[in-house]
Amino acid sequence: MTFNDDNLVSVIAYSCLFLIAATGNLTVFITLFRSRGFKSRVNSFIMHLSVADLIVAFVMLPMETAWHITVSWKAGDFACRLMMFFRAFGFYLSSFTLVTISLDRYFSIVHPLSLHDAERRGKIMLTVAWTLSVVASLPQVGLFIIIFLTIFPVTFFCIISQMFSKNKPTLRNSCNTWLYTQFKYSRL
Repeated sequence: MTFNDDNLVSVIAYSCLFLIAATGNLTVFITLFRSRGFKSRVNSFIMHLSVADLIVAFVMLPMETAWHITVSWKAGDFACRLMMFFRAFGFYLSSFTLVTISLDRYFSIVHPLSLHDAERRGKIMLTVAWTLSVVASLPQVGLFIIIFLTIFPVTFFCIISQMFSKNKPTLRNSCNTWLYTQFKYSRL
């Protein structure tokens, strides 16, 4: 497999997204971190959302960029599983934190006089968001493995294990079709 125009477009797009996401979220994170004396529930939620987005910016985006540059997986099986975990974790955490913010806003509007419970409820909801993110991302560790095609040059892929797709022909066929099209079009 070789580097082609599609890979170049992906590398440019991921690089631009990285710059925007890193700059914006680091600015928010540093601003909130410096104003720790002014603690509010909303600031706490935004801080957690910023952390989730920083995980996406500093883990997923560089990984995808490097993957598109090298075209094959170069980091080994452990890194494949770990990176796929964090790739999913950042997105789950971001989504669950947004749900938590929405629920907090809902409780603030529907039950405006229950402020004494709001702080504790906010902490519980954030703990649940982090826990659910870890639990939802854990299957990535078992699903992804390194496989290689014995072609010249030998190309490694970090993909879903065939073991998990044996009884699921649609998933197995999708993986095989994707690999075939990637290999076929990269040789043209």
